[in-house]
Amino acid sequence: MELWTALISLCWLLLYLRGQLQLTLTLAFCAAWSVLLMLSLTALWIQLQLLPLPAALLQWLSPGAAAIHAASFGASTLSLELFATRVDLGLTLTYLQLFALVLLIINSRERVRVLMITLVICGVFQASYGTFMALSGLEFDYLLVKDVIKHQATGTFINRNHLAGYLEMTLALGVGLLVANMADQPTPQHSWRDTSTAMHKYHPPSRRAQSPLAALHNLEIRRVFLRLRALPGATGHHRYRTRTYASLY
Repeated sequence: MELWTALISLCWLLLYLRGQLQLTLTLAFCAAWSVLLMLSLTALWIQLQLLPLPAALLQWLSPGAAAIHAASFGASTLSLELFATRVDLGLTLTYLQLFALVLLIINSRERVRVLMITLVICGVFQASYGTFMALSGLEFDYLLVKDVIKHQATGTFINRNHLAGYLEMTLALGVGLLVANMADQPTPQHSWRDTSTAMHKYHPPSRRAQSPLAALHNLEIRRVFLRLRALPGATGHHRYRTRTYASLY
């Protein structure tokens, strides 16, 4: 991930220097200044732990580290594990670059939608790949044969917890996409008469499931409608309404 992020950042910087891209500070980038500052200070603090210090200064800052380095004849640094500290520095710089690139490049609603769709597709691939590898017995994580955590779905990750966290993130993004698509679609306007007609059409009353009391009630309503139709004044619009109501039962 560190290599790909560095290549993307380098390509974006070269395009900007050649004038093919315009740098515009988005509102999201300006609002996230505190997060960018904290990540930058964290990377600076990790870098300071890799610098060799005088023995007296190291003894004042960290007596434990000074004693360990003196016993092992190692470099007089605040870090006791230089390789792990370098890995943490690379990850911190990668997160900082990736976060800044997303804030600068994803500057429209359509780009946000494309990014979310891409992450969801990657999540579906990770779930399918991890399930296939776990059930088939091939046991490949990415391009190499897995040495640990066998017979468990890990996708292209080494740790299964990383796959679980990624799938949780993509599941939330997928639900957000569904809700956003539902909100973008125009809602048809129906009157209460159209709604009641549709409900009666697709959910007709079941005569077999009616209780004796309900059947008696419907019979009395039919008798009232028949009497209304027999009246001399029940013509024209009134007869049409009577036939309409009677057809519902």
